[in-house]
Amino acid sequence: MVWPVDPCDLILKALGSVESQRVLEALALWGKLSVKELSDKASINEESAVRSLNELLMVGLIEEDVNGMFRLAGNRRAELLKSFYVETVVHHMEKCIARLLSMAEKLGEKFPEEVERLVKRYYPVLNENFRWSMVTLIELAEKYKSRGARR
Repeated sequence: MVWPVDPCDLILKALGSVESQRVLEALALWGKLSVKELSDKASINEESAVRSLNELLMVGLIEEDVNGMFRLAGNRRAELLKSFYVETVVHHMEKCIARLLSMAEKLGEKFPEEVERLVKRYYPVLNENFRWSMVTLIELAEKYKSRGARR
């Protein structure tokens, strides 16, 4: 006897991993990405990215084009997820920027690495909503780099 699969169970499974959450966040922020780009932006290995992409494809939350690029699907559920991820990241950035600035001295030579990591992962949101803060962080990181180079 074959038991019917509840679509809600498939969606819950697809959304239930940290890797899938990171993939969705990256696609919400960056738009279209390849597996390699997704792996890089989401800070997960390519195998995990492919596994998450397959699960998300199966439930219709993402789409793949003929060039092997992935993006969020054009349906209402995916649009709501995009809004959720973008708003969550915007809220998170406020705290993250404040924390980085307050810990700059303590981080010292590691400060530029932290700024680079933040900008690499969240550039679209930083550029759109926190451009001046991003520029300030980058300039401060450059000062810490040059200070470290003089030692």
